[in-house]
Amino acid sequence: MIFKDVNEFTAHYAKELYYADKVESTNPINSEKYKNELGGEAAQQFFTIEDAQAVVGTYKNHKGYEWWMYGEILSEMLNLDPPIMYKYKPEMYPEHYDLLADGRMQYTYGNRFVEFGQFVNIHEKLKKNINSKRAVMSIYTPYDTAPDRKDAPCTLGYNFLHRDGKFNMTTFMRSWDFFGGAKTYDFALSSFIQQSFCNWLDVKPGKLNYYVNSLHYYNRDQEQLEKLVMEVQNPKSANKLILDGNQPIGEFYDELRLIKLSEEYAHSGNIEKANEIKDNLNNELFKKISGVFIKKNE
Repeated sequence: MIFKDVNEFTAHYAKELYYADKVESTNPINSEKYKNELGGEAAQQFFTIEDAQAVVGTYKNHKGYEWWMYGEILSEMLNLDPPIMYKYKPEMYPEHYDLLADGRMQYTYGNRFVEFGQFVNIHEKLKKNINSKRAVMSIYTPYDTAPDRKDAPCTLGYNFLHRDGKFNMTTFMRSWDFFGGAKTYDFALSSFIQQSFCNWLDVKPGKLNYYVNSLHYYNRDQEQLEKLVMEVQNPKSANKLILDGNQPIGEFYDELRLIKLSEEYAHSGNIEKANEIKDNLNNELFKKISGVFIKKNE
């Protein structure tokens, strides 16, 4: 199945899930946590977002906060624990993650990215052979098969493939909450990772593909799903996340760290210093991200 943008995905699966057969949650904690004794599911789905940059949803009932989207990208790319978003919405974490006894998360994607230097390794591999079939990044690991794990990644990993002058990516999802990660940040994070490699390797983004083992919604979101089904009767176009430029990977990460520094100054009340850092960034998207956090702290 091919969608031109994330809004077409949203419109299609809002209806699919609304009319889907009900399925019981396999996780006992969900009955209390998500009020999810029953929920709708679309199992083993494969689809393509034709425009890999058109990943920011604009439907009122299926879009996330811009600052959260950018905070997720920064937190995962820089391996921040706790994530930036924790500063602004600490009450959200017990709601969305099965935390350990000391309040930490069982894992972060960022930790999995850096554990074996995966970004650097894949970058080096593709610099030598841009058409390599071995450009695979893993998130789900053998650690996660242990029966006593408090939590496990919903995203299994990413597979990259450069063909016909375009850099394509497939994201593999174990479990995907339609009103969770699928609404708030997963599309943007995947697109940002895909475009980051394009930036480092001076290639063009191609298609963004998804394989999803279980796409579902929880009963707590039934009312929002009903509103969304009505809303998508009037089609909208998605907004774009555009990462322009061609930067060496080291310079790229230096600028990401400067965004984080700007956010820290803004959060501490030094808006002038935060703006000074923002204005010296080279990448236009990075300036925008920095500006979003400055505005949030003004």
